[in-house]
Amino acid sequence: MPNSIPLLNNGVISDNAGTLWLPSLDLLSYAYPNVDTVLVLPSYNVISCVAKDNYDKIWASSIDSLYYQNGSTWNKILLFPEGQLLIRNMAFDTANYPIVSFENTLRKFNEQTWDTIGGVMPSIVSSLAVDDEDLLWIGTASHGVYRFDGNIMEQFSGTNLLCDSVNDIIIDHQDALWIATDRGVAKYFNNNWTTYTTSDGLVNNKVAKIFQDNINQYWFATDDRISMYNGITWISFNNPDGFIHH
Repeated sequence: MPNSIPLLNNGVISDNAGTLWLPSLDLLSYAYPNVDTVLVLPSYNVISCVAKDNYDKIWASSIDSLYYQNGSTWNKILLFPEGQLLIRNMAFDTANYPIVSFENTLRKFNEQTWDTIGGVMPSIVSSLAVDDEDLLWIGTASHGVYRFDGNIMEQFSGTNLLCDSVNDIIIDHQDALWIATDRGVAKYFNNNWTTYTTSDGLVNNKVAKIFQDNINQYWFATDDRISMYNGITWISFNNPDGFIHH
């Protein structure tokens, strides 16, 4: 690797060609066997978050700008007038406008300006997702999950969620919400809750990230190992399977 990946709440994005995009001091792309720097930033800057929009274009945020693919080039959107802020999460509404979070604040870009939405959250925003009805789902570090319809902010917390410390949320291919917490995984679909813990087959209850693959298997990165759930059975992977660390 040409430089290190920041220790931030971000991920690695794969595009439709199978290239991986990594946040770092610059924006990196990886296509076996090469790592290439595709977006060089000033030395004081850093790519804090990468995301894929509704048209499978890659977006990357630095502390003062937001970049997005435009064919073979990158377009730049300047961020907020109050100065340098570290974007930790990014999602896109059904019109493909980016919604970003930094600390406990959310903003949405509407072609020309950044609008603050939803007011100040009571906790740091840990994750964002938008469903097919254009509802914004907001995971927080200590206050559960919020659903925002553009006007009303509704909180989900307590026993159905297993834990109010939310690490990640995703909307799956069936438009169900999956929530990773420090005490297991919660699923919300058609107004019904389902929870998954070690008693169901999850290898560890502290779950950091969730991913659904193209054949509808769910992958859970935990504090110990990785679990995969195919809707019927659970499989877990650890050091003997090739991982350097848990």
